[in-house]
Amino acid sequence: MRVISPTLAAAALTMCLLLCASPGIAATPQFTRLLPVDTGTFKYLIVTSPGNIRADAAGNLYVADTGNSRILKLSTSGDVLAAWGSYGTGDGQFKTPSDVALDSAGNIYVVDKGNNRIVKMSSTGTFITSWGSFGNGDSQFSAPYSIALDSSDNVYVADTSNCRIVKT
Repeated sequence: MRVISPTLAAAALTMCLLLCASPGIAATPQFTRLLPVDTGTFKYLIVTSPGNIRADAAGNLYVADTGNSRILKLSTSGDVLAAWGSYGTGDGQFKTPSDVALDSAGNIYVVDKGNNRIVKMSSTGTFITSWGSFGNGDSQFSAPYSIALDSSDNVYVADTSNCRIVKT
């Protein structure tokens, strides 16, 4: 692994996802609070407060870009393959997405923390459905944070402020 030189001007608010792009060096994600200087060795992408990250069977990475209210799909070489979402409450919009998960069909599940809901999208990012609202009852969440799917594609949500795990 090579060391990069940070640019301190953007250090306070910017987080970057770095992917090694040198031949012969494994593409290992690295996180830093400092904006890198492009040395030609690393590709970099500015993300703001990245949440969780998942990989699909092909090795593509799905990043919950929390501060930019979007989900990013990155190739194994670090290229942006897709970006989905914008700030809001409508279909295809997010308020602080914190986690992503994939089911066996390749559908994408997003924890939309700020909207207290789960969003399901197709593998191409097309909105399918969403569920949840603020509260502590059935199909309600209070600051959901994390998501997981089991081998039968059952969805489990860590409902943080309600101090529970919910099977939906």
